[in-house]
Amino acid sequence: GCRGCPLEHLGEGFLSLDGEGYYSVLIVGEAAGEQEAESSRPFMGPSGKQLQEAINWAGLQRAGFFISNAILCRPPMNVLHGASYEAGALAHCYQVHLKPLIEKLKPKVILPLGATATQVLLGYTNILKVRGYVYRYPNDILVLPSIHPAFIVRGNTKYIQVLVHDLQRAVELARDGWHPPTT
Repeated sequence: GCRGCPLEHLGEGFLSLDGEGYYSVLIVGEAAGEQEAESSRPFMGPSGKQLQEAINWAGLQRAGFFISNAILCRPPMNVLHGASYEAGALAHCYQVHLKPLIEKLKPKVILPLGATATQVLLGYTNILKVRGYVYRYPNDILVLPSIHPAFIVRGNTKYIQVLVHDLQRAVELARDGWHPPTT
């Protein structure tokens, strides 16, 4: 399925879907890092440790989520943003891997973590402006963008509670549905 992707001969490893998904929430990250490429599992490096901490603080289980990425391999030197292959790789991986995965899993909620995953799913790039708002994906799947754990790891520790809240909110939305406030 990677034939024709700009990362076909440049990317390393290939991620498998992680988690049992009993919350009916799909977490989507950016791309595989070094530890992820070695283990074939998403969120296994420093960002994964931060995500696990947030999941623990939220009182939830990692296994309850489906976990994947917008790019299922590791880009050269872990560089995706601004690279010449970024747009083509994101578009290819979405059409060939992520979109069919969403159609197969039919999650009630997608939780894109960070600007890259949010851009792929919704077209928005400013994660700090769109995070926490509920959007609709085709087939009435709800999308709740949130902060990527790597952003927290890079010194933005005040956002850990934001991620904890968004994890809890995603599970709540999957369980109870979305009821927009009346004005």
